[in-house]
Amino acid sequence: EEALAIGLVSEVLESPAALMSRVGQVAQNLASAAPIALVRIKQNLLASDSELSFTDHLGLEAENHARSGYHLDALEAGASFVQKRPASFAGIGRQREPWEQSKL
Repeated sequence: EEALAIGLVSEVLESPAALMSRVGQVAQNLASAAPIALVRIKQNLLASDSELSFTDHLGLEAENHARSGYHLDALEAGASFVQKRPASFAGIGRQREPWEQSKL
């Protein structure tokens, strides 16, 4: 409870069973996310361990963010949000070309 109060953890679970249930929920949440977005997040996190300066790290994050926008999953994310439905991500495959239009 003290770790929660000082912001060290985001939640406290009462039992090992509750922990395993929560782990399953987090895993499901990650599994439903756009794979390319998770790849880019992982690249950003791994780069934070490198010798990059803060400015260079921001540049890498900006590049990864921009590259993600050209992926078909970015179109699907927008479409599913507007249509209020769960997203169905294609995976890490083909990126869209800049001239391909959204089907919103």
